[in-house]
Amino acid sequence: MARKRLRVLLLGGGPPGTALYLMASSREVPRFDAAVFADTGEEPEALYEHLEAIEALGGIPVLRRGDIMLGEAVGTGEAPPIPVWSPSRFGIASHHPACAASKADLAEAVIREEILGLGPVEPVPSGLRVSVSWAVPFDEESRARYIADRWQARSPWIVPEFPLVQRRMTRADVEAWLASHYPELVVPESGCVFCPYHGDSYWLRLRESEPEAWQRAVMIDRSIRRAGLPAFLHRSAKPLEEADLSRSESDLMAIEPDGVCGL
Repeated sequence: MARKRLRVLLLGGGPPGTALYLMASSREVPRFDAAVFADTGEEPEALYEHLEAIEALGGIPVLRRGDIMLGEAVGTGEAPPIPVWSPSRFGIASHHPACAASKADLAEAVIREEILGLGPVEPVPSGLRVSVSWAVPFDEESRARYIADRWQARSPWIVPEFPLVQRRMTRADVEAWLASHYPELVVPESGCVFCPYHGDSYWLRLRESEPEAWQRAVMIDRSIRRAGLPAFLHRSAKPLEEADLSRSESDLMAIEPDGVCGL
């Protein structure tokens, strides 16, 4: 008898990840055996509280593992382990180091060791496949292609799946679904507090509502330049505490990482 293929969700705590987790809990999409949250230790506190809340609602085990503390490595080497913005003769250019690598390694280790029960260096049995889903909305389909190519190259035993893309659910559709099914649920933005892809509305809310997280982001921003790199967290290429956070056009260019960062 063929072994049942395990289904795992790589969970981000923002709207797409939350919606997909709860859709699977109610079997609107096939149910997951587990959800894995690769924790950088740098998310807002509201996000961690939210993960506990949706696990209580949905019942699918959420394996929160990691506490990588990515920010601690900023300023310790020539290149930061996170994306940054820096001036260039073409305007503002973003550097894209492989900051997702540590999260990807962690997520794969959790699947191998905790879900499959394999040792750290034990090979995955021949023929075994695990379906792993990402909550990428339909209007961000290019991210899905990038993620699929990346994971099939590194871990051929993982079968990437994108249920929201398959259902043609855009980010707006996701938010409408949440409003209809869980109107009382407040879903925070997911992503490290210092992620440079946040828009000004996020930075402003962080400064006004979560002063400790804001100070953490300001400290990380300063650390980048202490390492000698003329780079910044804010897309204006100015120190975060000096940036104009009233520019609404910044939000039009923002990318919500949803906690997965290309995982």
